[in-house]
Amino acid sequence: MGEADQEISPTVYRRLLGTQIVTVVTPSWERLDIAFMPAAATGLLNSGPATVLFDHGQTPTPMSPAAVVVSAEDLVVRAENFIRSVGLMVTDLERGEYTTLRWASEFLIQELVELMFIEAATPRRTLKRIYADLPHKDQRVLETLPLPDGTPDSIVACHLAIAAQFLPRARGLIENAGGRWPAELVDATDRYLRTNVGAGLEHEDD
Repeated sequence: MGEADQEISPTVYRRLLGTQIVTVVTPSWERLDIAFMPAAATGLLNSGPATVLFDHGQTPTPMSPAAVVVSAEDLVVRAENFIRSVGLMVTDLERGEYTTLRWASEFLIQELVELMFIEAATPRRTLKRIYADLPHKDQRVLETLPLPDGTPDSIVACHLAIAAQFLPRARGLIENAGGRWPAELVDATDRYLRTNVGAGLEHEDD
């Protein structure tokens, strides 16, 4: 952008993100991201519909990105990976990897958020904007999840609370899509957790 942006406003930060987006921050922390791309392609931006500044071709206003349609197979893989991640908690607790387990809880929350967007048939625009795009009931769930403080009990409580929200949603989506719920993995993980941490997964029996 050279010095042109300085004529509009002084900036304290200017960087090129990738090859198409220039981002700037002003001294009063006003932020502007400018993307250089065909106007018709702006509807594909994860951040939602963009404001077209220059378009000599008069391209029709792009629409917001559509919600991602996930196949039954992909949903099963997502669910299996989530259940496996919860089961790995046992080994990490035995090793005293409490920092790793706090990171793992953040991963599980992100997986729950992604599933919420799939369930709501709403496109996830960015890592942020959860509260602008998710249904209110899902916002409340995220607000009330117990977060770990680094102690084993808090880590177990957090992992199982997230699983209690994730599993029924995943099962409903998988069965509605015609997929097969991984009941054997759920049951095995439930038994493993109950034996080693004294609490298990909340799930419906077949």
